[in-house]
Order: sequence, then structure tokens, then C-alpha cells
Amino acid sequence: METIGSIIEANEKKLKIVSLSEKPIMSIQIFKDSPFAAVIDKENNEKKLVLIEELVESFIDSFSEKRKRVIFIEEKLRVYSKNLKIYELPEKQYTINYLLNGKQVKKKKLTVPRRIWVINNDPKKPHLVFVVEKWEKEKTKLYRIPFPNTHKDGKICWGLNNKKVETVQDPCQIDKFYFEQSVFTADIGNEEVYQTKRKTYNAIEFIKKFNKVQNYKNLIYVGTLSEIIDLEE
Repeated sequence: METIGSIIEANEKKLKIVSLSEKPIMSIQIFKDSPFAAVIDKENNEKKLVLIEELVESFIDSFSEKRKRVIFIEEKLRVYSKNLKIYELPEKQYTINYLLNGKQVKKKKLTVPRRIWVINNDPKKPHLVFVVEKWEKEKTKLYRIPFPNTHKDGKICWGLNNKKVETVQDPCQIDKFYFEQSVFTADIGNEEVYQTKRKTYNAIEFIKKFNKVQNYKNLIYVGTLSEIIDLEE
């Protein structure tokens, strides 16, 4: 029994592909001398054969309605929309620099927690960082990252790195700027960021005491993704 997928594969062998569009969740193939196009839904691993005319009409309808869509996908790029992208990065070991007693720069190797970077396409809007324990799309719980120079709302005081970072869109590069090329100071470092049964620690105390986040529930809860970030902006 022939399936849509097998028909598309047969067309790929017989007909010459004259146009190929690749996007994060979808590919469209247009064949020479054929009224059909192959639409490949990467998110659901499905292939569909549609009339090119219907494809164009669908695009015109969507464009005329000016729909704003937020797309959730299941890789490092978690959210992709017109105005922002959200990336999730795994736990990773860094050697950080922090200022001890406001005078001496100390180095310490530690494992930073799983986190998301909210990267705005508009360079006038700041990049944001939050800790996440588990990705649950709109319901993902966000926690304050337990490091100095960082506000509860995810905004960062970059200091001398500000101009370098504001136009960068690569989350791994931003991550490196934040953890390896910054000196964490007591600025925004005296607020509570980590609470165990015995004691509550501010950001500088957390760096001095711990090598990693031992329990994500000990972090300061901020809210869910949809409560904190305007996904439809």
C-alpha cells in the first residue's frame, strides 16, 4: 500500500527538485513540471503532498491576517517567534571570576545549572537568563540564577561587556561572556538567591560555599515562562 511518504520519495527520484525551503520545523520541496509540493513537518515527522496553488493561498491568508505565532520545538532552540528566541542550555562547568571583599579577584571552578537565555531580536532590549529544572513549554518554571550582577527579572549588569553582548545572538557565546569573561561583584550580589533548611545564601555566599546547585527547589522561584515572558509580543 502506497503512503504519502512513499509517493513523495518516488517523486524525489523521478522529478527534479527546483526549489527547497528549509526552516526550523518545516521543509517545502517544489518539483519541476509538477503541480504539487512536498511539505515536510519536522515537528511531527510527517510528509504531505499539496497543490502549489493551495500552498500560496494559505500563505496569503496567513499573511493578510498578520498572525503572530510562537513555535515550540524540542531541541536547544526552545521558542522561536518574530521578536525573540529562547534557548535552553544544559549544566556545564565553568571557571568563574568573582571579587572577594571588594578587592581580590578569585577564580573558582563550578557547574552552572540548566538555564534558558531569552534573546531579543531588538538590540535595545536586554537578553535575560533564568534557571530551569524541566522544560514544560509555557508552564516551564523559572528560577533566579544564583550569581551576582543579575536581577530577579533575568536582566544582567554586563559592565564592560555591555557593548559586546547587546548585538550577539548566539546563546553559547553569550553564556561564555556571562560566566567566563565577567567578574562577579557584590553589586546585586547581596540579595537572597539560595535557601536550604539551615541557611539562606546571597549570590556571593553561594559562589563561595557551593560547587553547583544541589537542589533546584532551593532557588528563588520567579514564575512560569508565560507569566514572566511576553511570548506573543
